[in-house]
This record gives sequence, C-alpha cells and structure tokens, in this order.
Amino acid sequence: MGRTWSRSKRGRTSEPTDPGLALPSLERSEATERRRAAGRAARRAGLEFEQYVDGWLTALEQARLIAWWQANHPGKIGARFVEAAGADRGGFLARGTPFALEVKSTQPGDDFHRRRVTEKQARHLDAVARAGGPALLALQFRAWDGVNLQYLVPWEVAPWRRLRTQDVLRAADLEDFRVLPGMFAASFRARIAAGL
Repeated sequence: MGRTWSRSKRGRTSEPTDPGLALPSLERSEATERRRAAGRAARRAGLEFEQYVDGWLTALEQARLIAWWQANHPGKIGARFVEAAGADRGGFLARGTPFALEVKSTQPGDDFHRRRVTEKQARHLDAVARAGGPALLALQFRAWDGVNLQYLVPWEVAPWRRLRTQDVLRAADLEDFRVLPGMFAASFRARIAAGL
C-alpha cells in the first residue's frame, strides 16, 4: 500500500492521510501557553484602559472642554499593518488648541519603556507640544492585586530614566502626575490649566 498525501489549497503537500503514517502533532509547551495567555490578558487590559480614557474624553466633550476628538488607528490592509498612526487620541480643546494623548498600559512590576511609543507617535506629541497644546501620556501600571495606578504625564517633561540602552518611566517617579480613581477629567483640566 502506497502513501496517500493530501494537498492544501496552495498546492503544497501536507501530512499523509493514512492514519498509520500520520506525523505526531506538535504540542504547545506550557511556557508558550502561559506567554500567549499573558499576551491576551495584556491586550484586554490595554483595550479596557483605552475605553476608560475614551469615556472621560466623551464626558469632557459633553462638558464643552473638548471641541472634538478621535481615536487614531494604524492603517491596515486585511490583518496586516501598513501604516503607523500618530498618538492614540487627538483633537481640539474648546479654545481651538490641539491636544494629543498616547494611551498605554503596562504589566505588573514592569517599567514603561520609551520604545513602546513609535516614532510617528512621538512626532505627533512633539508637534502638539510645540503648537502650545497638551501632549500627554495616559499611563496605567497594572497591579497583581487589581489596584491599577494611573498617570497623566506631560510628554515634554516626562521624567525618563536611562537604564543601560533604553529610557523608561517608573511608577515611583510619577507621583506628581498620578490620577486618583474617577479623577481623569479633573487631572486633564489641571494639565490644561497648567499649560501642559
């Protein structure tokens, strides 16, 4: 009895169809599964934080402190990213001044690494700051106990620390920029009033 091979849609041969000749399936390692689960949890937490910030921006728009805002998303063709976006949120204050907000969430115990802000996002934040508008990092440091720390950090005065070859922000260095629970709008107003 000869081997029987199946063909995929692209014409490549795959494993034999004879059950006695089937190749052993590759089991995912436990470590790989843990990494994937952690990645899914991180994406979920980041999305939840973005939705939290969006809720406050909508409230600020309804209170007429913000004239207009939008979420900026990278360009995609299908599932492939083809163009980077500027800061995650951008718009105009009621007085016509632009603002930009980069929203990031980081894992428990981690520092926030500068490399997570793309070059295009940094250029957007720099341009808004030069135009006299608030250019802010909305940072969330997630905690294992569920009590997440949130900060609204002016881009141009962020206290970056140089660690070997990279710049990071640590929660301990950001106390002046801490946002207490339910106080995002008040913190945003304070940054605007301070000219940051």
